[in-house]
Amino acid sequence: MLSLPRFLALVAWLAAAAAAHGVEPAKLSPDAAEPQAVEFLTRANQSGDAFSACLAVKAWLARHPSPAPAVLLAAGDTASAAGDLQMAASLYKRVIAAAPADEARSRVAVKLYEILVGRLQSNDDAYSFFVRTGLDLRQSLEARQFDLWFLEQARARNDSVTAAKILAAVMADKLPLELERNLYWDHLDWTMGDLARATPEKHAAAPAARQIVGLVRESPPRAARYGFIASWLEFQAAVTGKDAAAQAAAFAPVAAAAAAYVDAAPTAAVLNDVLNVFVCGTNNHQAWQSLGGPITGLWTAAFERLPDDEKAKLINWNGWWQYQATPAQWMELGAKFPAVFQQAPGTRGLPLLVNKPDPGVFAKQATFFSGVTSDAAKVVNAVAATKGTDLLKGLEHLSRAESWHGEFVSTWAAAQQVWNIYRTFPRQPAATDADWQKALAAWAPEAVYRTPIALFQPDAVAACLASGF
Repeated sequence: MLSLPRFLALVAWLAAAAAAHGVEPAKLSPDAAEPQAVEFLTRANQSGDAFSACLAVKAWLARHPSPAPAVLLAAGDTASAAGDLQMAASLYKRVIAAAPADEARSRVAVKLYEILVGRLQSNDDAYSFFVRTGLDLRQSLEARQFDLWFLEQARARNDSVTAAKILAAVMADKLPLELERNLYWDHLDWTMGDLARATPEKHAAAPAARQIVGLVRESPPRAARYGFIASWLEFQAAVTGKDAAAQAAAFAPVAAAAAAYVDAAPTAAVLNDVLNVFVCGTNNHQAWQSLGGPITGLWTAAFERLPDDEKAKLINWNGWWQYQATPAQWMELGAKFPAVFQQAPGTRGLPLLVNKPDPGVFAKQATFFSGVTSDAAKVVNAVAATKGTDLLKGLEHLSRAESWHGEFVSTWAAAQQVWNIYRTFPRQPAATDADWQKALAAWAPEAVYRTPIALFQPDAVAACLASGF
């Protein structure tokens, strides 16, 4: 842009040049009526005398603060031709605010965008204007050509609410599918993924998100994912401030949408995506107190429907076993699919799931912990070997079948756990310390005292001896 001194010097030069050729500078009476003002500005623009006309119209506008949109538009065009871009942008904004919503007004928005984005590079001004008004200014093709620029701005600013509104409008236009896919689907995935967090500032995007769901073409898994996210966003917006009972009651549509998403793409990755939305979405784990039951219910039901190789990928994914299912649900799933659990790497991270004074509970867990190399599996399998009546059998199983993985310290800790669980089983007479000492006396010589443990882990041996006497 020209500096003010250079601008004024240029105006003076043009005026002098015009006078030298016998042409008077453009003049506009401050008292001229609006039609005269429009005629004057039109002639000035056609004759290339925009500079002097711009100065004249400034004086006229000072006397006429609320002219019709036609005058503002002509004045804006004159200011743009004269190089006063700030004035032109201001006048175009006034036209848009005053004119009826039609294609002509949309083309004025194009002029504004071209100045703010292309000439002034005032991206913040252009974006803030669009957020307030731009979605109502898309009647012309020229205005819609700016959709992608504003969408990219929204993404750069992490403004998924505005991005969702733009995308809903774009998808409603029904562009050729390949064009839509190439230009917008990456932005769609980012936008819906960000809305999945469903924090309060994103709730305003719920209507646009729901509109997007119905506009996705030829991609059922994508539509199902967006449907789940839209349901979650709607749910979070609706239950803010409501009690746990109301939240649980309102959760049914979310659960149905999550199940539909898994059915559309029955893979571990999809079910992990569902869980990730629930756990990390709002960053408010207090909601788990009211929603934990419904969520683990839909997770376990979905788990059962997946192929076995996908089930194996799910078990204890991300260390989130406690979010995936309850301990009792895990036990039932393991007993139903023991081979899957035995092969899944995640099973090694599961804890002792259910600890009740019932040998049958441990027998059920042993069906899927058998052969698993973990401390929990050691305990479960050894307790199951007692059958509730023979502590020594459990200890022998521990040393012969489970001690090959881990150090003796872990085996000794497991032996103590086996005893503490065994003593709770209902039996007559009840188990006493004498039963522990008797079993230990029979087990320790073979399992401890006559092994390298006595040399390499004397502290563990000492603990064993102390317990036996």
